[in-house]
Amino acid sequence: MFTVAIDFDGVLNNLPEVWCKYLNDMYYTNHKSEQVDVPRNYNMSLNFPKLSHEGINWPLHRDDFWEKVGYKDSASKKLIDVLRFEFPFINVIIVTATDPEHWTSKYEHCFKRLFPGFPKKNIILTSRKDLIKCNVLVDDNPEYLRASSAYKILMSAPYNVDNTVDVDSVCSNCEAVLNTILQLRLGKSYTYSK
Repeated sequence: MFTVAIDFDGVLNNLPEVWCKYLNDMYYTNHKSEQVDVPRNYNMSLNFPKLSHEGINWPLHRDDFWEKVGYKDSASKKLIDVLRFEFPFINVIIVTATDPEHWTSKYEHCFKRLFPGFPKKNIILTSRKDLIKCNVLVDDNPEYLRASSAYKILMSAPYNVDNTVDVDSVCSNCEAVLNTILQLRLGKSYTYSK
């Protein structure tokens, strides 16, 4: 079966942007000149060098934080739904490098809300995405694509514009990701209805 593995954070959801805003709201209220509006680096500690590891990661334990995380773009849900329901011969896996201690809150307050009914058996928690057996791997962190033997799609973001990893395709949104996958598998694009 043709398998597509899609990263959750930064591809299907807007975690990096929400995380930056959350940290700014908590720590930089009176320091506007130091404020980071959009992450400039995938490693959040490089965006907030004055914060401790604990200070940066504490929101990931909070239910109210995960309730603020939404879709990456208007086609995020459609990407998953179209692949799952209109092309059932395409196996869709969602992968995330989430620390297991954050997963329960993330799953209950974000994942289930954004992708209700998505089968748990098709969710993989790993930082070794190169070990996933798939035909296509989609991620916003080029380092997760580096060693993969799959067709590599990089979701472009402000924090990966200086990417040096060899990828097969770069997409700026989920509609482009869907069309790249369908061109690769079927030789055709998807027509979006308005």
